[in-house]
Amino acid sequence: MKLHKLLRGLLFAAAVLLALESFTQRVQQFANLQGMVQIYDLAFETEEDVVYVAGSGTTGRGLVVKLDENGDEMWRKTLWFTGGQNQTQIAQEVYVNKAGAVFVSVSKEVGDGEIARLDPHTGDVLWNEKLPETKWASNSQIRLFSGMFSTGDTLGIVVRGRSSRAVLFFTTPIDSPDLKLHTSKAPSHWGFENSENSYVSLIADTIFELNIKGEIRETHIADLNASHGSVIHETENLYYLAVNYIKNGRYSSYYAHVNKESGEIVKKHYLNHTYEDYQSGATGNGFVTEKYGLLLPVGTVRKSRPPFDWSTVHMQIHPLTCELVWDTLIRESKFGEAGGALYSSGLRHFTIGGWNGLIYEWKFDEYDWQTGVAPKSETESRVKVYPNPSENVVNFEGVKPDAKIQIYTSTGQLYREL
Repeated sequence: MKLHKLLRGLLFAAAVLLALESFTQRVQQFANLQGMVQIYDLAFETEEDVVYVAGSGTTGRGLVVKLDENGDEMWRKTLWFTGGQNQTQIAQEVYVNKAGAVFVSVSKEVGDGEIARLDPHTGDVLWNEKLPETKWASNSQIRLFSGMFSTGDTLGIVVRGRSSRAVLFFTTPIDSPDLKLHTSKAPSHWGFENSENSYVSLIADTIFELNIKGEIRETHIADLNASHGSVIHETENLYYLAVNYIKNGRYSSYYAHVNKESGEIVKKHYLNHTYEDYQSGATGNGFVTEKYGLLLPVGTVRKSRPPFDWSTVHMQIHPLTCELVWDTLIRESKFGEAGGALYSSGLRHFTIGGWNGLIYEWKFDEYDWQTGVAPKSETESRVKVYPNPSENVVNFEGVKPDAKIQIYTSTGQLYREL
């Protein structure tokens, strides 16, 4: 069934809620941080619905903001460390360990980067220390400066070095700074902290598992064919990978399961979305969640250009079968060139705007992917809405005649219910 609804006299970017029998989703504005030029990272407290936001402020200084469960501001802290007058500094990563300690890494346009510990109640800087020989990460390089993890009373920082190929690994006691540079080869700064408090990342065809002592376990993967990618999850026997490769001069991507002992690719699924006018590209950070499956952003570009349109498709994928459950297009015109990055606490899921202080929250229906109970039918999970955003006409395909449709403006206001 194909429905056409004429929406006259209103310019808006629609976030559409399709209330089907077994599966729904929508995106709403969670926060609009005035004075935040660009958001670079989000982090979450483990037992509370609290969000820490790292980025850059209008004065060219680093900025960290703490939000409550409703998106209301609890405190904000402007960060400015010595290292050059009138030069930009960016809070690139914010990290919260299991004990609730808060850390932030700052890259500088001039001089070495900085690591700081913040008071979670006030945002005050408890201590800070320079990260020697570290590289400035420019305004567009979201999540490409550092990665942090911790074990006991020690913090580990994997960070970009000034050399084009250097990645440095530092450790410091959590309570007071005593920075130590390890001489062991460091993995990529784009990784994740696993359940054993190690840092896991992917470089070319090798998975690196780095512990707080600087020891590295390597797993070589045959026939990976990767330009770059990331490890997004692991089980007792498997790594879950998001892999990017070059095809016909453009990036494409796939999702894979890899045996941790042998390095064999057990399962492989190419990340093809349902938007026929857009070509799939590279994928970024993804999250495997207990109640929502795999959430993954995939870059995309319109096949017929002009207009030139870099956008992102957010996918919800069954982690075991690799089947696409649902996807939606995040248009550059709404979220900006730097928008579309995906963040998840496991229970709540967010995306950011581009070159602004906007944070949006996704609302997904739960489904028990571990027992294989997915949405009721494939038809319901493949509803298409286009164009979205729209100025006049919105088309809905795959919608049942008795389905309820709610259309929201870009600011989260309900515009019409059909």
